[in-house]
Amino acid sequence: INAEYGISSPSSMPSLAHWMLLLLPLTAPASNPPGVALLEPEHVPSGMPSNALLTLRGPKHAQRAARCRHVSDDICEWTGAPEAGAWLTGGGLELIQVQQSSRFEGDGYHTPAQLLQAFNALEERFPELAMVVDVTAMVGGPATVGGRSIMALKISDNVEKDEDEPNLLLVSNHHARELVTPEIALHAATKLLEEYTDGQETPTRVVEANQLYLIWTMNPDSLDKVWKGDPWLRKNLNGVDLNRNYPVGWDLPCGGSDDPSSEAFRGLHPFSEPETVNMKLFQKHRNFAMVLDFHSYAEDVRINYGCVNLPSKVHQLFMKHANMVGNAIGYDAGQSCCMGGDIHYAYKQHGSLAFLIEAGGGSFQPDSEVRQTVIHELWPGIRSFFGINIPISGHATVKTAQRPEPQPAEDAELSVPGLEYELGEVSRVAANGRYHLWLPDGKWEVRISLKHPENGGWIERTIELEAKPAGNVQDFTIDLN
Repeated sequence: INAEYGISSPSSMPSLAHWMLLLLPLTAPASNPPGVALLEPEHVPSGMPSNALLTLRGPKHAQRAARCRHVSDDICEWTGAPEAGAWLTGGGLELIQVQQSSRFEGDGYHTPAQLLQAFNALEERFPELAMVVDVTAMVGGPATVGGRSIMALKISDNVEKDEDEPNLLLVSNHHARELVTPEIALHAATKLLEEYTDGQETPTRVVEANQLYLIWTMNPDSLDKVWKGDPWLRKNLNGVDLNRNYPVGWDLPCGGSDDPSSEAFRGLHPFSEPETVNMKLFQKHRNFAMVLDFHSYAEDVRINYGCVNLPSKVHQLFMKHANMVGNAIGYDAGQSCCMGGDIHYAYKQHGSLAFLIEAGGGSFQPDSEVRQTVIHELWPGIRSFFGINIPISGHATVKTAQRPEPQPAEDAELSVPGLEYELGEVSRVAANGRYHLWLPDGKWEVRISLKHPENGGWIERTIELEAKPAGNVQDFTIDLN
């Protein structure tokens, strides 16, 4: 027992009764507190008793012995009675934090059904500016395990039209238990629409020059389960951490875990999950110029990547923007801790300016007063992020002898030979020919790689484009005559 549980002497060993209390919930963990029946989301009462989430630090052998779910490095989580912390620390683990679950509706959170109602209400209130869309249906993606779609609110000045404008994305709730993140998305949508209606400068520019999509939950199945009595569920119903299931950095040391029992389990292969497949298809469909992903609760702004370096000039540009966003909120800015996430895929595959913001609040489910403080302090940073000008953008077209009229150079890849990327990063041309490049100020040689429209062979051309802080729209045509 001493060796298995890391206890230094028999005198420090808990009693048999203590071990039984400790191990009972671990050998067969309940998804809801003892004596509490699973409830429909609409009927979760205020003050419902719930298990606590204990965060601990210690060696892996002690984590395994206590069946403490691995998160990252030497950190693990245990769900149960908060009093168990004393026994867990006796087994060689250090207790870092105890979180009590939110009272849900009693703390002002929206149930999954109420979230949909709230976004539908924004559509009714601003019918020319806001529209709820079924992302899964739009992109032809798979339904979740629970048969659900990924939903979003689209905001634009001609919302029913698919305009030839840059597409922007705000996404939240990859991790279901982070209840504050859908509330952030709802508050951001409301503020953007209200401030646009009031004629404020940045919201007006964002709404009139772009199409913004807000996904309030990327993990709808597990969010539903959180509301039905499993308050600390992080992964999807297949037991996969969705924000470790994207391919960029999936198998790197800072990616997810290959252990299915880990809270950071990356899945059997990239895009193994219907939720992340939908995101892949959505990013291809919209070719987002900007992506902002919300999590909680580390209280910082994160840029690409984790354990892969960007060219120093690009890193400096992204840190400049991240510091501006962080200053607007009161958060520090830095590099992402991990990889295998949606922001890493968005940048590497589509050249999106892709940041992740960890909301504050000291908990995944902060109480009413703290939650309101968090979502209000985040809005200036969100507005600041989407107000950043795209340094280079425009339309890329191609023409041939048989097709003399320029056509969109769909799926052409743009790369910058003068920058030393480690992962072969590219920016892509959308179906309508629109492209974007996030480059430091100055002139850049840009390589365009595309398939010949007629013979299918790969063609490469190089052109010079100039990045400007205020943005620089530059249309170009590749003449293959």
